[in-house]
Amino acid sequence: MATTVEGRRTTEDHRLAQLAIAAAAVQTVRPTWATLDVDDIDSSSFAWQMAMTRIITRYFRVSETRAARYVAAFRKAEGAKPAAVVRPEMNLAETMRTLTYAGPVMLKKRIGRGVPPEVAHRANVSHLEGVVQQQVLAGGRSVVDHSARQGYGRYRRVTDADPCAFCAMLASRGPVYSEESRYFEAHPRCGCTAEEVIGGWDASKRELEWRRSYAEAADQVRRPGKPLNVSAVLAAMRRNDPDLFSDGVR
Repeated sequence: MATTVEGRRTTEDHRLAQLAIAAAAVQTVRPTWATLDVDDIDSSSFAWQMAMTRIITRYFRVSETRAARYVAAFRKAEGAKPAAVVRPEMNLAETMRTLTYAGPVMLKKRIGRGVPPEVAHRANVSHLEGVVQQQVLAGGRSVVDHSARQGYGRYRRVTDADPCAFCAMLASRGPVYSEESRYFEAHPRCGCTAEEVIGGWDASKRELEWRRSYAEAADQVRRPGKPLNVSAVLAAMRRNDPDLFSDGVR
């Protein structure tokens, strides 16, 4: 974690600010949900997708701008020399593909399974709120990710107070992302942020608990001669330590 109290406070303030940006984006797109017409999905989907993409792009930039200020403030709080702050391009094609699947494709699948159209639409809206958060906060997360690679070389995952097993597993690994050329992974409604690691890193008590849970679960599901099934490990973590994770199975 950050080596200074100011650094830790700066990171948490940034994480909460990013969630507020996501909440504002979700609020803004709500009137757009109804434009995906369950009675004419094919004809309405393109205009719906364009409207959604414009809003997501706007808030992606807000998230990105906030993150750029955070990176500079965090480095100052940690007593590090100034370094490049990188703002990568938004992957519009990926955002549009994600919206296509989460919107018209999933809506058709639900209706095809016999779900009444209006019920299917409401279910889609709930999922789409998480997708909007994921796509918007990719702006800020990508700034920390790419800036760390150009600056001090590493960053770590910082979770909220009650993470799911997936996020806890990744956070417990510390600053492995840039070391393994991996990028920040975030699911819909993910409350995690990224924090640059300047110097050394030691796992916190909570991160050590997550690491212990992962190791025990991995031992349970590991099969000789076969690759480790991470999904099975996560399922075992949720069963073994339900109080550690927001999606624990009780």
